[in-house]
Amino acid sequence: MDFSSGDNASSPDALPEILFDAPLALARPLTIKAREYWMSLCQEKPMPPRDSITPRGMRDFLANIILFDVVETKAERDYSIRVAGTKVEQTFGQLKGLKVRESFPPEIATRWLKIINCMLDRKEPIRASSRIAFKNMHWLRGEVFVAPLGSGDTVESIFVAVDIWQVEQPPGAKRT
Repeated sequence: MDFSSGDNASSPDALPEILFDAPLALARPLTIKAREYWMSLCQEKPMPPRDSITPRGMRDFLANIILFDVVETKAERDYSIRVAGTKVEQTFGQLKGLKVRESFPPEIATRWLKIINCMLDRKEPIRASSRIAFKNMHWLRGEVFVAPLGSGDTVESIFVAVDIWQVEQPPGAKRT
């Protein structure tokens, strides 16, 4: 079942649409490896515990990982960024130790929250893809695998693998 975020307004300044995919039709080798790793840790449970993931197990995609801790208050749900890989931070800047709402401008934080909340509400992995809206880097596209970590029915952390690639020349780039 594919479903979109509805972010595809028709104005030129509109943020690119986010496409969600519950059947996990991942297209990128990196996110496929992350899904396979996450699934290998489940061992017939709905989700693996947070302490089952290791840097060694993620060595092929560690630079592309974000680990979020779920932070719930009476007022809102937010996510604290425990780990952000080097390739993620090359695109989005320093993230570790910040909450999503502190890390990004409001419109970008809203996009990340939609992706994470979609997975959290379903309590199962999802795939999301979109052009990158952060700092108007629309020449980049991203595919993310987002999956829960926790015990029983309680999601304690969020496992995210992000693959970002260039789909066109950035503005002002010289062709060679």
